[in-house]
Amino acid sequence: MGYCTQDDIEKYLKTTFDANDETIAALIDHVTAMIDSYCGRDFLAHTGEVEYHDGKGRGHNVIMLKNYPVTAVTEVVEDGTTLTANEDYIWYADGRIVKCVNGLVDPNTTYWKAKLKAIKVTYNYGYSTVPTEIKSVCIQLCVEWLKKYALKFADVGAAESVSLAGITVTYSEHEILPDWAQKRLEHYKKRLTW
Repeated sequence: MGYCTQDDIEKYLKTTFDANDETIAALIDHVTAMIDSYCGRDFLAHTGEVEYHDGKGRGHNVIMLKNYPVTAVTEVVEDGTTLTANEDYIWYADGRIVKCVNGLVDPNTTYWKAKLKAIKVTYNYGYSTVPTEIKSVCIQLCVEWLKKYALKFADVGAAESVSLAGITVTYSEHEILPDWAQKRLEHYKKRLTW
């Protein structure tokens, strides 16, 4: 699923394309994949994600999940024992799960068991709707590339370059997100974990 629709692009350009245009659909998928790659994550809703984490023992009462925002933690199992939310652990939307006892946090007395893959977490994460900024960037990139590459995908077929009135445009350059898109997406990039 892409971060915008053909209808979004048509409204932006105040025009219409053929119904369910395959080229537009492919462009939306391509731009969505580039946004995901740049940010190091996606912006869709996910349920039932399972991760295993190593416990590090005394002084280590926090584990970081790989994905966020976390919308629910459905199960935490430590070395075969199912833990209870708000008594044995507290979870946060930013992906932190903190070990506690009766809701009290003290890394010197309460910590994850020092054992490889001792902690199994099942959780949900993502966005129920794509963030407006992500959708907007997707629409604008699709429109920009539609305008930029219109000749490349003309009925005469794809071309490596096009020459008009002594000016040559070459399409073989490596495709990257433009600076304006990178700046707008910067705060959505996946942060480093603890």
